[in-house]
Amino acid sequence: MRNKIPLVSIGIPTYNRLDLLDEAIKCAVNQTYKNLEIIISDNASPGNEVEALVKSYMNNDKRIIFKKQFMNIGPGENFKYVLSKAKGDFFLLAADDDARSLDFVEKNLEFLRANHDFIASTSPTRFRDGEFDSKKMGVNSLEGNVEERILLFFNTWHANGRFSSLIRMSVMHKAYDSDFFLGNDWSVIARLLVKGKFKLIDEGWVILGNDGMSHNNIFRLFRSKSIEFILPFWVLTISLFKLLNSTSLKFKVKLLLRMIKLNFSAFKLSIKAEIYKLYKRL
Repeated sequence: MRNKIPLVSIGIPTYNRLDLLDEAIKCAVNQTYKNLEIIISDNASPGNEVEALVKSYMNNDKRIIFKKQFMNIGPGENFKYVLSKAKGDFFLLAADDDARSLDFVEKNLEFLRANHDFIASTSPTRFRDGEFDSKKMGVNSLEGNVEERILLFFNTWHANGRFSSLIRMSVMHKAYDSDFFLGNDWSVIARLLVKGKFKLIDEGWVILGNDGMSHNNIFRLFRSKSIEFILPFWVLTISLFKLLNSTSLKFKVKLLLRMIKLNFSAFKLSIKAEIYKLYKRL
């Protein structure tokens, strides 16, 4: 790794957000680190505007790879597609409504190349209308042993901005769970934390979009069983205990308490969403 220039894969799954996609592509092609491949998958957006936009960039940048899906395969499968096509040594998910500093890849890659016990790194993160708060955005460093990292990650409700970290490809492919459920991105991070540590560096920045699924009433979308009304993170909770089956009993008790707390927080948000929906009908 030290004797070659690593290839960084940037995956941009998109659907019908032309102006924001334009910004996301600009952030990718203008990175100060140049050894990139940029994989864009259009999830069957109506019309040809997205394709025309991407091809206007492709005319001047051979690093861009584009695929328009014939039918909408869902956000989970669209992300899975860009990851499956990535050939780099490192992977970065760049949502089509996100923006990041032009030195993001350079600075985070510099850290990861110098610190091989870390598997992922990111920069200070905020929402477009928010403030840089590492705890609320869920990007603070996660170090210590596996149990300490997991407990710190699930300590409180957060935006899981770590999902937009620069991640070593060798662990990312193994960590991604193809199942699409509420908190699937949290499950991916948990699988990664079993493999190594996450770092929040001081340089660079990330701005997350406000129109993603996490900002809408997604609880109904994922509610396939009655228990998921009371415990929205039921599937996530079960998957975590399967993943961490070999850990200590003391750790499992602490994790269970954290998951009860997170499920209760999600339950309250679900109720608020239902009340708001009812209010809009009146």
